Amino acid sequence: MFRKDSGEHILLISYGGSASVAFEDFKEMSQKKDFNTFYYVGYVQDKGCVLVHTMRKRECIWRNDTLYLLDQSNDSFEQAHSKILKAYTSKNISSSEFKKQMDQLDPRNYPETPRYKVIYYAGLFEDSNMVQLPIELNFRQEQITLIKKWEESNTTFLEIDIETNTYLRFVFSEDLKRLEFNSCNE
Repeated sequence: MFRKDSGEHILLISYGGSASVAFEDFKEMSQKKDFNTFYYVGYVQDKGCVLVHTMRKRECIWRNDTLYLLDQSNDSFEQAHSKILKAYTSKNISSSEFKKQMDQLDPRNYPETPRYKVIYYAGLFEDSNMVQLPIELNFRQEQITLIKKWEESNTTFLEIDIETNTYLRFVFSEDLKRLEFNSCNE
């Protein structure tokens, strides 16, 4: 895990998963500017596919005992992708039409609008271990669950889950000297 602090901004980069990629797709992927930064080779598999590891970047702000997370999900692109996938799986389009539509699906046509959202503030879990955040604090109105709270060397630590469009788990100290995230469901 890599962490960089700049004032109230915190940048975290850690392992994001692995995927098997066909060699032809890998050749194209390896030409992208973020290859060997956020994507890198694991190994070549028996059938000629390449296992590619990814790194995940998360940006946070820690201000006045409140932790904000930059949400970079591109909802409009994901909805367009899901619509094509649903049409194919419900047999409303053929395999060739599915491939054609997927090839034409260009994320550049669906600009993302990253926004910060609150994922924790001091006192969040005073009344319950599970809190649904209001839209004023978190535009996705996500549910935040306290998994564990403990003391270590006079410092309080928390582990929280965020129910969102992807799985997120954060472990942090209340002073935020320690902050980690995990995008794998344990």
